[in-house]
Amino acid sequence: MVEQQPSQGSKEPDHDQVVVARLFHGIVIATLARDAFWDRVKIHQVHDKLVKYLAAKQPPALILDLEKVERVSSEALGILLKIRDHAVARDLHLRLCNLQDAVREVMKITDLSKLFEIYDTLPQAYRGLLPED
Repeated sequence: MVEQQPSQGSKEPDHDQVVVARLFHGIVIATLARDAFWDRVKIHQVHDKLVKYLAAKQPPALILDLEKVERVSSEALGILLKIRDHAVARDLHLRLCNLQDAVREVMKITDLSKLFEIYDTLPQAYRGLLPED
């Protein structure tokens, strides 16, 4: 996992990363790779890397950007719940954004959409997390 996007001088981004997390005004924004919630090994890597990153940064909020995620397995849904439990235990605000139609439908069918704050876009998910100046 990296804290920021690759520099402009690099040839191309590291496609082996399951999650790229960055801080934006103290808020962690984590972008998941396309198959991060389908491949069993990668699903657990997402959880482990996010938990470590959150422990190190101790942010007030986490936004999971699922724009690249086209499908989710049942195991991935379990990991999402574990991430949610981690956030609740640490009084960390958790939001999801940019869900593809298939992922949004799975969240709706399983009633998980009732447990998560889901936003259409990253700016919408970010809005209201920091006190107004």
